[in-house]
Amino acid sequence: MEIVERETEGDELFAKFLNTLQDASERPSEYLQRLHAVMSRVTKQGVIPATEADKHLLRQFCRGCWDNGLIADLQLEQKKNRPPTFSEFLLLLRIEEEKHTAKEQRMKKHLGNVRHRVSSHVIQAENCDAEVKEDPLTAMVKGSKFRSAIRFR
Repeated sequence: MEIVERETEGDELFAKFLNTLQDASERPSEYLQRLHAVMSRVTKQGVIPATEADKHLLRQFCRGCWDNGLIADLQLEQKKNRPPTFSEFLLLLRIEEEKHTAKEQRMKKHLGNVRHRVSSHVIQAENCDAEVKEDPLTAMVKGSKFRSAIRFR
């Protein structure tokens, strides 16, 4: 009975791992650490061999991380066959996050406080009961010899 409970618990942990997505305010490196914590418990339960942990970690990171630019920049999708170890992966993410933060700070320093301009558009409507005036070109065409070839309302 204990073995069955342990297998069920391990399967539930693995399902939890597969349903773990990045939180809105969470940095990608924090998300990876949270994933790694769940994966460690899954491997301890014996659901996944420790040799496959990095592979599953990378796949779930690519699936659950909302920063597609980061995934593309680090070419993580192409590394699925030969995934980095957890420590290498974490280092890659932190370096990329630091680059992103430094660039944002340079941009803020360069641009300063940007004030957004408010714009508005004026739309006017005419009264439908008003008399419609015909433009001179239409009047000329109506009176010409081409009138038979052109139908007017």
